[in-house]
Amino acid sequence: KAFLAALRKGSGNEDLFTKKNNSILLVFGTKNQELERSFSNFGNVEMCEVRNLNALDVATYKYVVMIEPETSTAFLERRMTPGALIAGTK
Repeated sequence: KAFLAALRKGSGNEDLFTKKNNSILLVFGTKNQELERSFSNFGNVEMCEVRNLNALDVATYKYVVMIEPETSTAFLERRMTPGALIAGTK
């Protein structure tokens, strides 16, 4: 709860606890069962691994928070490089 309270302190985040659905998407670099269990009781928080992240998820949620941002952004950069989806192309 302290994590969500810290997010709420930012400018424009006053409705963080009042919105019932699709408020926060927590993106994990790797599966983290401890954090998943910790946030599973909050109705306005959804979780996914970075490998399962897609554009619809990013557009749906008001806040996207990356846990382990170095790992997550490195994965997304590799995924976005030209030819990364088709093996053997450049």
